[in-house]
Amino acid sequence: MKIINAQTVQEIVNIKDIISAMKEAFRMQKQGGYDMPPRVALDYRENNTLLLMPCFKNDYFATKLITIFPDNASHGEAVTLAAIVLNDGATGKPLAFMDGSIVTALRTGSVGACGAAALSAGEADSVGLVGCGRQGLFQILALSELRPLKTVRFFDQSEQAMEKFAEKLSALKPGLQLVACQSSADVLENTQIVICTTTSQKPVLPDEPQLLKDKTFIGIGAFKPDMRELPDSVFALATEVFVDTEHAVAESGELADPLQRGLLKKENIRLLAEIIDNPPLPPEKGGIRVFKSVGISLFDLQAAELIYKQALAVGGGLDIEL
Repeated sequence: MKIINAQTVQEIVNIKDIISAMKEAFRMQKQGGYDMPPRVALDYRENNTLLLMPCFKNDYFATKLITIFPDNASHGEAVTLAAIVLNDGATGKPLAFMDGSIVTALRTGSVGACGAAALSAGEADSVGLVGCGRQGLFQILALSELRPLKTVRFFDQSEQAMEKFAEKLSALKPGLQLVACQSSADVLENTQIVICTTTSQKPVLPDEPQLLKDKTFIGIGAFKPDMRELPDSVFALATEVFVDTEHAVAESGELADPLQRGLLKKENIRLLAEIIDNPPLPPEKGGIRVFKSVGISLFDLQAAELIYKQALAVGGGLDIEL
């Protein structure tokens, strides 16, 4: 069995590899060939969440155990922490135990980038970010592989988070112009793509149509029914909303709330998998595009399989006997 830590993951794969794996996962959603039971979500001590996410294919299956503790910054830890076990599909034998936090960051950033690339103009070079934790960083890193980014405007309620984000991103992508904003409204100024990666229970962007129009919105953080990141006007302006799974309608308040109040129609919600290889025409002037991701275990399985095979190829990871 291989033990694969975060450093090894980043040494043996790059984000381009993960983006390709996520595109293949979207194609699999149309073709089948996998079994993905509903994930188990458990609340723990008020706002903390434990998720158990399994997915099966003939050759491999994987299970991710993930925790989301919104107050972790006060403990010096990331909000999202995880571990993944990869098993042989024929025998059930455990093949690898890997750092699920870095896998989650890589695959979630890549999924968001796939959505942004499918829905935004090819020449889009400005992005706004609300939420400057690990998820926010990897969203920008992945998107920079698919769009010619020049400017990143960013905001977080934590100044410390903003400082760390800017320090890490400038080191990894020194050519980007980074603009620290005083509010989420400032993030919207002159940006073509807007990404939200928070654990907020209410919209983090202003509900002002004039500020929201002509943009592509990527919602990453609202993964429970009591969470929202995008304001009502986003759904009033959007003719279609794309999701990474049909379960997003029930799992995320981002969609469940607007649906319940008649701001969004279920027939206007589509799977991103339907257009992953055939992006739609740009919306009319003033219109917007929306991609809402809640994440699925198929993404984790595809990423874990890629990482495991690469570890075998290069001799990465620590081999142990159970």
